[in-house]
Amino acid sequence: MSASALRYCPREDRNGELRERICALAHRHRRDGVGMIYLKLRQEGRLVNDKRVERLYCQQQLQVRRRKRKKVPVGERAPLLRPTKANQVWSMFDQCQQ
Repeated sequence: MSASALRYCPREDRNGELRERICALAHRHRRDGVGMIYLKLRQEGRLVNDKRVERLYCQQQLQVRRRKRKKVPVGERAPLLRPTKANQVWSMFDQCQQ
């Protein structure tokens, strides 16, 4: 075993408290993403980097679920009226050509 491995002392986790606070905010405000969580931390007076917040947010797998798009029902479609005689229907293209 090398001397450096023998003397190795692991550092304490600097992100533990911040990670817990991010989880608490994410569970309280479920529709807020990384940007809003970052702003809420800044409003609390914590000076944290946005990239650090994003990294911890992704490590905790706290992702906002995407909402399904609401399908707009299409009303009854009426068939187009057929002209009964000549020159009854004019289009804008024909009027521009004259």
